[in-house]
Amino acid sequence: MRAVKLKINKLHANQKFILDNAGKYNVIACGRRFGKTVLAAHLICMCALGVENKGKGQKVAYFANKYGTVLEMWYALINILKPVITHYSKTDGRIELINGGLIYFFSLHNKGIDSARGKSFHRAIVDESGFIRELEAAFENVISANLADYDGDAYFLSSPVKNYFYTLFLRGKEGKSEHWKSFQYSIYDNPYIKKEVVDRLIEFLPESVVNQEYLGQFGDGDLGLFKNLLNSMGAEQTDKPIFDIEKDEKGNDVKVWHEYVFGIDLAKSHDFTVITVIDSTTNEVVHIDRFNEIDYTFQVDRIKKLYDTFSPKIVTVEENNVGVVVIEMMKRIGIKGIKSFKTTNVSKNEIIDNLRVAFEKGLLAIFEHKQLLHELNVFEAKELKGGSLAYEAPSGDFDDCVMSLALAYSPLSLTKKKEKRKVFFGRMGL
Repeated sequence: MRAVKLKINKLHANQKFILDNAGKYNVIACGRRFGKTVLAAHLICMCALGVENKGKGQKVAYFANKYGTVLEMWYALINILKPVITHYSKTDGRIELINGGLIYFFSLHNKGIDSARGKSFHRAIVDESGFIRELEAAFENVISANLADYDGDAYFLSSPVKNYFYTLFLRGKEGKSEHWKSFQYSIYDNPYIKKEVVDRLIEFLPESVVNQEYLGQFGDGDLGLFKNLLNSMGAEQTDKPIFDIEKDEKGNDVKVWHEYVFGIDLAKSHDFTVITVIDSTTNEVVHIDRFNEIDYTFQVDRIKKLYDTFSPKIVTVEENNVGVVVIEMMKRIGIKGIKSFKTTNVSKNEIIDNLRVAFEKGLLAIFEHKQLLHELNVFEAKELKGGSLAYEAPSGDFDDCVMSLALAYSPLSLTKKKEKRKVFFGRMGL
């Protein structure tokens, strides 16, 4: 049989250290761009190719929370192992090699772990373990049994989160069992990335994001992107503008009306238009209007009604294909202070990061709005090729409330939330 050369990525020193010091169960907490995916692919290839088994192929299972993550690893391995693949099926989640090696793929979303029951593996790779909500049940009820027949090993890789992944990490960190090993690295531990590049990358990111996502430090157990939401629940919802009573130079009581800004995320084919109203005097969300009527005239009439009520200083509107038309209609009926926003991955990341900072630092308060809270809690980041992030709602979910809020907050970014004072409800001009 002729020799076949495979292009497997070279490991750096810290990745090699993990392999040289691995135990039966290995927990790897690392920041972004450390090389977690490359390490996982290497571990899969070495086992399936039988490198430590005299060339006789072995069975490996790759687990991840999201189907998209599974697909990324699938295509990476197809590319690496193509010369030695005899059969593969994306539908079955399976790659077969000429030496008998088998690679299985499982998405743990929506009880996907059940499809792994009854199978046996020499190695299990559990990617982004910290973001698998049912990790404990998956490992203790299924994966551990999958490894029993061959006395196989397991690798849990993830950005660090204080949930069951942290429990597993402590098993190796505390050294109470020789079978468990734990490793912790940051982006700075990848010698292929220059320090000055990393410094520039994290310079303006929220502290919690830097610590957890890049420095490899364990977070507070909140799986969502937006932290401190519970402590941000202090705003009061209102349908009318409010004013404070203050003293003028002569000691007389005068009404000082609060100022407002709008953020408008316009409906497309199947989602909702959302108008978020922020009291920019106190940096509090005070009103949210969400509706799924996509007729332009209806949308503009509804926006105008709210505009006449609150008289916002700034109205930030997403300028997509629909937005261009609606913005022109808004201008024609006398809506002023319009600020158009062109959504790109870069511009979207900027306003979402500003919103994350606002919640983390207590710069913005919200009221209890069921849809907004749901969207904030499930909103997620997807890592793109090259290391950049794309913020989005999970597949099949909505992000219109989050985007409307981010648009409304964008002109107020990083301003201090003013002390909340006693307010009185009334109508403009009274």
